[in-house]
Amino acid sequence: MINTEIFTSTNTAQRLLNDYDSGSLSHAYLIIGDKGSGKFTLATAFAQLILCEDPQDGKPCGRCACCSYFESFDSHPNVTVLTTGNKASIGVKEIREMSENVFTAPYMGSKKIYIIKEAEKLTPQAQNAMLKLIEEPPEYAVFFLLASTRYSMLSTVISRCRLLNMTPYPKHVLEGIIRDKAPETDSATSAALISRAQGNPGRLLSSISKDDSIRTQVVTSVEALLTQNMEAVLDSVNFIDSRESAISFVFTLNEIMRDVSVYKLEENASHIINTDLEELIARVAQSTSLKKIVQFLDDIRDTHKMLTGNVTYQLCVKSLLLKW
Repeated sequence: MINTEIFTSTNTAQRLLNDYDSGSLSHAYLIIGDKGSGKFTLATAFAQLILCEDPQDGKPCGRCACCSYFESFDSHPNVTVLTTGNKASIGVKEIREMSENVFTAPYMGSKKIYIIKEAEKLTPQAQNAMLKLIEEPPEYAVFFLLASTRYSMLSTVISRCRLLNMTPYPKHVLEGIIRDKAPETDSATSAALISRAQGNPGRLLSSISKDDSIRTQVVTSVEALLTQNMEAVLDSVNFIDSRESAISFVFTLNEIMRDVSVYKLEENASHIINTDLEELIARVAQSTSLKKIVQFLDDIRDTHKMLTGNVTYQLCVKSLLLKW
């Protein structure tokens, strides 16, 4: 059963709902948001709403044949989802195969929905092929391009989409997730989880499920950096074996070092995200200069960009840590 709260919980959803209610849905949306921010969940929910045969007050009815498909199979014959799979990018071949489907009339209902996950990984050639689809699409087609950043997207593609940025989910929604997934969580732990999530439900779910191994490794790395134990620093990233784990490591390191910079400026923990790591963050802030912290944050940003290319992931992260 779809959580109908998704249609009103964020400004992003409200803007989509406004388009739907006014009958002015765009033929193509580019939704930008971090991993876990709810882009795919939102696109899927609106796919169900668009295809629903008897929507009620801006929500799917939950009873029609369309809704039955979603309830039973989490999808619908008129919804196509394109992903990278186990590839590093989405190529022109995949877009051309999808285009053959686009110009076939809907199997049932009046619309066809196309959701492209990780659209930032579309090659330039694939984006040009995509451009042909969204410039003159059939009237029944709606495209949702989901991306973590817009900077790898061609300006011509961006200009032909309605651009939406994922906004954070409010605190009460995240509290509801904790009550549903981990009802035994005490109030202090709940507050720490919500602070770290920063409105990102995927990040919250990851923390609830204790899938915090990468964060644990980052903390180990930071502890080793404090003592200048470079052997321990290098050992702490030996687990990295993929682009995804390297990016997650760098993202988490950036989050912690951002807290260090805030603590350094304010000399207190009132605005840090990782409230459960206050003691470590304070020690790092007190051990070095703001200039060094800011430079390291720049190095982290540069490393994140490098990780989107063809680099040796583990070596790339080790090189970053050695810059501290």
